[in-house]
Amino acid sequence: MQTSTAHCARWRRPSRRRFSGNGNSPPTVRILQPADGATFCPNDLITLVGSVEDREDETIEYDRLRWDVRLGHNAHSHPIAVLEGCEPTFRAGLGGHGADSDLYYVVELAYTDNRAPGAGPLTGRAQIRLVAEP
Repeated sequence: MQTSTAHCARWRRPSRRRFSGNGNSPPTVRILQPADGATFCPNDLITLVGSVEDREDETIEYDRLRWDVRLGHNAHSHPIAVLEGCEPTFRAGLGGHGADSDLYYVVELAYTDNRAPGAGPLTGRAQIRLVAEP
């Protein structure tokens, strides 16, 4: 069984072979850029890049990549943006907090696959944390 691998691009990429079994496994989702733990400064333009691998899907549909961006401080975070697509960007801000507020961003990438014969769709997720430079 081969796996359909797709790194963010602006088109669909067919798999090499169709899945021919029962069941479904969740896609493997990775955030390639930025790295987990990377730092940011206020007003930085942050580009997000991810990849998806799925054993059963014939194509990876890049417009279904969903990025949830949250600004955190103390022990909680607030939603900032929901972005879609291959390489979305967002402008890092402080959300009205001071630069000494122990700020961070939590970025989650999710992709929901197509259902496989005899099974429903599944979602794969990856998450990183970006830290404000002191």
